[in-house]
Amino acid sequence: MYDISDENLPQELQIGKKVEFEIHDLISFRSVRPTPQNIPGQFTNEFNMRYYPTRWLFVSISFINFEYITRYPPHISIACIAVQLNVHQVSKFEIAYASYTKQKNKMNQL
Repeated sequence: MYDISDENLPQELQIGKKVEFEIHDLISFRSVRPTPQNIPGQFTNEFNMRYYPTRWLFVSISFINFEYITRYPPHISIACIAVQLNVHQVSKFEIAYASYTKQKNKMNQL
């Protein structure tokens, strides 16, 4: 990702330039985190609640007359489906889940 004010923007990225693209498949995938996790910097509201993503929706695209190598396959983010949970309850869950996982791993080693 680049900051639009970056003086070293690649030549292909020009302010005001229009890029044409074709829309392809709608993609839906589960969050990479199998359980809710508190991550520093997440927005927390006045009721100590945060949104925890569970599913992402994208549409894949291909550029027309535009050559640029992207970090990820070209796409447009459509939606993020998330649950809203209490931060402290998620912290308790994280501790309990870590303990469960540790105990489960010990049992698997027997």
